[in-house]
Amino acid sequence: MAEIKSTIDLVMEKTRHMIMSDEERRGAQRAEHMEKVPGYAHKVLEGIWKPEQVGEALEQVPEPFFQEVRKALIREILRRLMEDEPVSTAVPALEAVIRNEERGLLDELNQALEAYRSEAEQLENGHHEALLSELEKLGIRGDAIHLGSADDASRREAARQALRRRIQAIEAAWLAGTTP
Repeated sequence: MAEIKSTIDLVMEKTRHMIMSDEERRGAQRAEHMEKVPGYAHKVLEGIWKPEQVGEALEQVPEPFFQEVRKALIREILRRLMEDEPVSTAVPALEAVIRNEERGLLDELNQALEAYRSEAEQLENGHHEALLSELEKLGIRGDAIHLGSADDASRREAARQALRRRIQAIEAAWLAGTTP
């Protein structure tokens, strides 16, 4: 007489050959942790997480994947910084995930960002001074004059490109474990 099998027995028979090897399981775990990196970066850069929370999330990553996930997170934060993410959240986020021996690279990044901010401010001030001078020539002056921001797109874009190149050099050095 034929045996009546349960659904679970039928499923187990059909999927017996589909058991994951240790290597496949490890690859799936790695992929799972790597997929979380953009979310970590987004949460900390948008202010949803405090910088220490991204550090805590990173600490939950198992040791075999920790360094790879940490480097991917650094790379993602730097990539978003090059795409105009707010510096006010990016730098503290990086501080939360760097090691002590990487402090010099964070200092390099801060210097590059400060140089960019300074250049942008000089562009803005130069534009305002030129406009006030032109208005003065026309006989227009006073405290009620409020000027808009500079529209010197080519110089501003050149400064932005220089910052991007500097961040890329810092990123390459960071991930290689050297100095730029």
